[in-house]
Amino acid sequence: MKKMILICLFIAGLLVPYALAEEKVVDEIVVDFGIISWEDMQAGSKEKPATHTEEYHRKMAKAMSEMHGRGGKGEYHVMVMLKEKLSGQQIKNENVWVTAVSQTAPETITHKLKPMTMDEYYGYGEFFKLNFQGLYVFQVKIDLTSMVPRGAITRRIEFERKIPPK
Repeated sequence: MKKMILICLFIAGLLVPYALAEEKVVDEIVVDFGIISWEDMQAGSKEKPATHTEEYHRKMAKAMSEMHGRGGKGEYHVMVMLKEKLSGQQIKNENVWVTAVSQTAPETITHKLKPMTMDEYYGYGEFFKLNFQGLYVFQVKIDLTSMVPRGAITRRIEFERKIPPK
């Protein structure tokens, strides 16, 4: 969970409460899931807390734009980090998809997450345009190819989040 919080700070470039981060385990794989609105990221990047240097903020802004675009109003950055439960070693270079399913409106969005790296942290992320408030179920699908000699094993896990009114 500590790495998830750190990577969320990496994404946002700020020290804000990241109440929407959660960790679950599926078949000895630790899955850290986080989500933050584009607006919260923008608000935090303008604050520039004293704990971060100007160089740090430039590095965060550059990393954000290089990862998968800048995002926009009404979008949420979804991020997943994977590690082995026993060793704590990060799991890299896998295929990770997330499907966001609104429980209050007819909306389902699927994205293949893009790899993200910053310093020693590795994860997968993408922006999602979530059009409705209320409960969403985020279905995470992970194809683990680096852990098996031939083929892939697929693991699935779900997380729930409430999207606040705009």
